[in-house]
Amino acid sequence: MKTEIPYDRFAHVPERIFGLVDLAYNLWWSWHSSASVLFKMLNRAEWKMSRHNPVRMLLDTPPRFFERAAANPEYLRRYDIIMHRFHEYMTPGGTSWFAQHYPGRTPLTIAYLSSEFGLHHSLPFYAGGLGILAGDHVKASSDLGVPTVAVGFMYAEGYLHQHIEADGWQKNVAEILDRDAAPVLRVLGDDGKQLVVQVPPDRPADLRRGLEGPGGTGPPSISLTPISMRTIPRTGTSLIAFT
Repeated sequence: MKTEIPYDRFAHVPERIFGLVDLAYNLWWSWHSSASVLFKMLNRAEWKMSRHNPVRMLLDTPPRFFERAAANPEYLRRYDIIMHRFHEYMTPGGTSWFAQHYPGRTPLTIAYLSSEFGLHHSLPFYAGGLGILAGDHVKASSDLGVPTVAVGFMYAEGYLHQHIEADGWQKNVAEILDRDAAPVLRVLGDDGKQLVVQVPPDRPADLRRGLEGPGGTGPPSISLTPISMRTIPRTGTSLIAFT
């Protein structure tokens, strides 16, 4: 199982700051405000328009903004500091809390199942408090280096926003997630094709594809077509969402 960032879609990003693409596809930035500031500094208006979605922002930002940032000493200073911290965080090794306390552990991965994970509002597949709590558990597992795979659902239309009209009636508004412009990636099999999961596994049933959400050195996120979100960094921590 693997994922591939579509680097060819970001040919307009200068090599000097091309690390922004890797950073955008890893939700590490979502709980490190100093990292998200890099995107905000690049194009404040587009950052707001994208609802703080760095992938969407990088795709929609004109080349002149990148050229200006790549020539700005202060921006480059911040960029280098953040990318150093990011690469240090993502480097496999025995520096995490889990690796230091359980160096000789038998290979074992914890499965964390939840119907929703509130990782960031640019990924609208959570309703409220419990989803946020589940997302915080996954982020903490990533920081601690705990080998965890979070398994949930990526709802095609997100969760409904409820509004009260002037006549007093409730109106439901769906928030459609454009997966091609979000920090998620399709999960590919060994043959390079999108992974298909059969549910249930013991008899014919639905075949769904998967997406993965980039997260740390390891975390993918899968959606029934798996979708992976490199959402959670750190070796051993992953998020898998099914749609």
